[in-house]
Amino acid sequence: MKYLLMTSPNSQGKSEVFYSVYMPLNLAPSDLITRWDLLVENSPITVVNSTNEKNSLDSKSFSFLINGGVSSIFTINGEEDGDEKFEIAFSDPVIVKSVEDDSLIDIGYIWDGSDFTPPEN
Repeated sequence: MKYLLMTSPNSQGKSEVFYSVYMPLNLAPSDLITRWDLLVENSPITVVNSTNEKNSLDSKSFSFLINGGVSSIFTINGEEDGDEKFEIAFSDPVIVKSVEDDSLIDIGYIWDGSDFTPPEN
């Protein structure tokens, strides 16, 4: 399964895919798939910075909350290009959607609440 993280809808009701996670159903642990499916079902998801001082200075963690409880933790190890985009994107609730493994929908696609359109550039 491929999971898409999208920004909160803008004033025109459009969200942008800013990250994608690929979890092959036959390889990923079933409890991990279950947690991500819960994120999809409960979107939009509130995300809080949960980095603690014990983490490496290059590492940041974000907790995905459902009904006030942590459902999943997303950790960035300082290796992603544009790490600051996560700080900005997670400042508002995010939308999590799932698409088929072979879907071409990825970073930069726009979702209008029912359909995806590819980026213009």
